Amino acid sequence: MKTTSASLTDRMLEMLDHVQVDLETFRVQAALGRMDAADAFEDLKAEFRNIIHRAGDVVDRTSVRAAALRAALEHLRVQLELGRAEL
Repeated sequence: MKTTSASLTDRMLEMLDHVQVDLETFRVQAALGRMDAADAFEDLKAEFRNIIHRAGDVVDRTSVRAAALRAALEHLRVQLELGRAEL
C-alpha cells in the first residue's frame, strides 16, 4: 500500500510542479503583454501629438489666409463705397 500512496504523492507533486511552471509562464507572458500595451499606448500618444500639431498648423495657416482675405474684402468694400471700384 505504501508504494501506491508514494506514487500518488509523487504524481501530485509532479502535477504541482507543472502547474507552478505554467503559472510562472503565464505571469511572464502577462508582464510582457503589459509592457507591449504600454509601448503601443506611448506610440499612439506620440502619433496623436503629431496629428494635433499638424492640425494646429493648418488652423494657423487658415486663420492667416482668412485674415488676409477679410482685409482684402474690406479694402474692396471701402473702395466701392468711395466710388473707386469699377465693375
